[in-house]
Amino acid sequence: MSELAKKRSCGDCSACCTTHSVKRLKEPFAPCHNLGSEGGCAVYASRPSACRTFRCGWLSGYIGTDNQRPDMTGLVPSRILVPPVPGERITLVELYPGASETEQAQQLILESKSKGYEVKIFAFDSPIPERPNIYDLLD
Repeated sequence: MSELAKKRSCGDCSACCTTHSVKRLKEPFAPCHNLGSEGGCAVYASRPSACRTFRCGWLSGYIGTDNQRPDMTGLVPSRILVPPVPGERITLVELYPGASETEQAQQLILESKSKGYEVKIFAFDSPIPERPNIYDLLD
């Protein structure tokens, strides 16, 4: 774990609870039913192991500044090694329609590309089979 990752926490962010599927909860790509009306997990102490161990690319310290947390940029980054293609891919999932077009999101995208990452953006309304499943994104 990087030094940056050790300093970061989700805080008030619960973006991945909206953008990612958790098979065990049988709620593909819909906001988790345990997500409180003002964010946060209603079953945090007993949340599924996939939720407990998932760390987005921002939380892991791979991309983004402290001011580019997913709930601030509208993009949830995941770091995925893509074999057999050399290099790494950052998958950015929109938290709301048009999130990838905001100035802050565009800055995050450019910074990711400047670090040599291949960037793939999943639109908020992208077809369900194309969107990432939290089990596929565990670091």
